[in-house]
Amino acid sequence: MYFQQEWYDHRLSHNNSSPILVKDKKVFGEMWHPDVYFANAKSASFQEITDDNFLVWVYPNGRVWYDARISIVVSCNMDLWKYPLDSQHCPLRMHTLNQFCGWFGQWQKMDLLLLIEIEKLPCLTCNSRTSAQLTVMEHMPPASVWSCMMAVFYVEREMMHHVMQTYLPTALIVVISWFSFWLDVDSAPARVTLSITTLLTISTQANAVKLALPEVSYMKAIDVWMGSCMTALFKHLIPPHAKKVCRDILNAQFRFSLYCKIIRVRSHYCSSPYC
Repeated sequence: MYFQQEWYDHRLSHNNSSPILVKDKKVFGEMWHPDVYFANAKSASFQEITDDNFLVWVYPNGRVWYDARISIVVSCNMDLWKYPLDSQHCPLRMHTLNQFCGWFGQWQKMDLLLLIEIEKLPCLTCNSRTSAQLTVMEHMPPASVWSCMMAVFYVEREMMHHVMQTYLPTALIVVISWFSFWLDVDSAPARVTLSITTLLTISTQANAVKLALPEVSYMKAIDVWMGSCMTALFKHLIPPHAKKVCRDILNAQFRFSLYCKIIRVRSHYCSSPYC
C-alpha cells in the first residue's frame, strides 16, 4: 500500500519557489517525523525494487509530504460461523510510540475505496462501509492514553467460487445417489459401488473445505451443508438395502412355512395304515 503522511515543521521553511525533494534515507533520518507504527501488523517491509520506494517533499512554508510504498500483513480476527456467506471487518490500527493523546492525526477527506480498487482481491469484495476514524485508546500497562488512527475495511466474500467448487458438486453427488432407487434389488455390487463412491467423494470434498480454513471451535455454515449432504446420502442409500433385507426375510419365512407344510403332509401320509 501507499503510506502517506503530512505534517508541518517550520524549521524546514526555505526561500525556494518550488518544494525540495528528499530521496536519501540518511537525510530523512535527521528530520523530525511522526513515529507511527501499525499495532496489529504481523509483518511489514518497505519496497526496494528497483530503488527505495519513498520520497519526501519539503515545501517553502514548512509543509512536509512523506510518501512510501510498503507491504504489510495485518492480523484480522474473523468470525467464520457464516462461512462462506460471511462478511468481515478488518481494522488497520496506527499508533505513535512517543506521543500521548496530545498528538492527533487526521485522515484526508478522500474516498478510501478508490485506493482499495487498485488491488482487486480474488475472493473478497470491499463494500461501501469501509471507513476511517480517529479514536483514543487506553493501554495497560503502564496506564496511559494513546492516540490511535484506524481504518476499518468491510469485505464480503465472493460466492461464485464456492458455488462452483463446493455446493454444485456436492449437490450433484446427492442426486447421483438417487440412482440406487432404479437399480435392481439383487444388484448388490452396483449398489455397494455407488454407495462407496458417493460417500468417499463427499468426504473428500469436506476434507478439502476443512483444509482451506483455520481450525475453529464452532460449526460453520459449510459444515452444516456437508453434514446435510452426508445425511441425505445415508437416507437415500439405506432404503434399497433395507428393502433387500426385508425381502430376504420374507422369502426365508415363506420357504420355512412351505417346508413345514411339506413335513406335515409327509407325516400325515406316513401315519396312515397304508404307509
